[in-house]
Amino acid sequence: MEEDTPNFCGELREYYDKQNKQGETEEYPEGFDELSDEEQDDFTIHNTDSLIVCGTAQDDFSNLEIYVYDEINQNLYVHHDIMLSVYPLCIEWLPLDFQSGTNSKANYAIVGSFLPEIEIWNLDMIDAIEPDYVLGGEDESTVNTTGSTPRSIVKQLKKKKAKKNDSLNHTDAVVTMNLNPFNKSILASGAADKKVVIWDTSAGKAMRNIREHKDKIQIVKWNKCEDNVLLSGSFDKTIRLFDMRTTSEGMTIKEVSDIESADWSPMNSYEFLSSFEDGRIQLFDLRKMSAIVDFEAHKKATTSVSFSTKYNGLFSSVSLDGYVKVWDAEKMIEVNNVSHPSLLMEKYLKQTTGELFTCSFCPDSDNTLAAGGSKGEMFIWQLEESPAFCNRFGIKYEEPMIPDEYHNIARKKVMSNRIKFRKAGQVDKTTKTKKGKK
Repeated sequence: MEEDTPNFCGELREYYDKQNKQGETEEYPEGFDELSDEEQDDFTIHNTDSLIVCGTAQDDFSNLEIYVYDEINQNLYVHHDIMLSVYPLCIEWLPLDFQSGTNSKANYAIVGSFLPEIEIWNLDMIDAIEPDYVLGGEDESTVNTTGSTPRSIVKQLKKKKAKKNDSLNHTDAVVTMNLNPFNKSILASGAADKKVVIWDTSAGKAMRNIREHKDKIQIVKWNKCEDNVLLSGSFDKTIRLFDMRTTSEGMTIKEVSDIESADWSPMNSYEFLSSFEDGRIQLFDLRKMSAIVDFEAHKKATTSVSFSTKYNGLFSSVSLDGYVKVWDAEKMIEVNNVSHPSLLMEKYLKQTTGELFTCSFCPDSDNTLAAGGSKGEMFIWQLEESPAFCNRFGIKYEEPMIPDEYHNIARKKVMSNRIKFRKAGQVDKTTKTKKGKK
């Protein structure tokens, strides 16, 4: 989620700037005048809006969807989308113009997929049909693309097994990526080829790779307090920590289950969270060289964890069990002689969002949490709407403003352009009554 963006989406800026210069006539795109005021406003991205980019896939169609979230009015909708050729597996938001060599603001999405390459798409272009740049990739001579569909190309790449992999780039599906928080032109990526690759996006090339894991890479994360420390986790049941100033193997942490996700504390350079396929969450302290917290957070795989950017010890987790949970590591409790963070609040979303795959605190709005799942729906949670959250952090709790004409909107927290709220007294045709009628 990003809020520190240009006022308007790229090519629309010159059209939708409401502050006209004196003596000049405003120019609008063809057909703009025929739109209603509400439709024109939907195209405009304001400074108070947050942008969220999501990857979706259904059958043979894959898209990047760029959502606009208006926190003040509790409104979420898709501003525009971009069609992709293959299924997206991971996405990073690049908030600067990597091609210009300057720090000018822009909006790009870095996309990893089943192909052994990384695409960089310009989100400021409404009708983008191809990525602005591609990092790495197989030699075109090794893949027959004539008359091939994206799916058949993926199958060809999966069948191709090199006897010796000497390429600096990836040679298999790119599973995970993370931008260095201190230098947005430095990207780390991990793939099914067991390699971690460090990229210079401004130069468009790989700088080095790391081949210390023995199985597919599941997660890479830069330390949020130290620009040279990188974490990687693999299906070989190990977590490795690297100092990028050296070429040494780094430190290895052995685990008993496959790692699913990880996140560094934004306030403590020695602590990181990791989640696992067996539903556990660990809070690891490098100074003690051990996990200071290790507990079962979910009944199924804990697919994602995320630290709050504002409150020390506050973090969220989601799982295939359909729960999103918010934990407080500053207040520990004991259950069955096991110490773990207190559960501050939770929501069960399986009926609306399905199995949950990812969650993240908004870096620009401290109390906003987003999550996504298997049904392709976006979940936005304003934490200050919970009395428990407000009491814990000394925030004055205020009842949510609920328009009289809407029914039960306060508890319906799945914000989506696909969800329509029904008015008070209106019967939902798909809801069964007690008598069994529809």
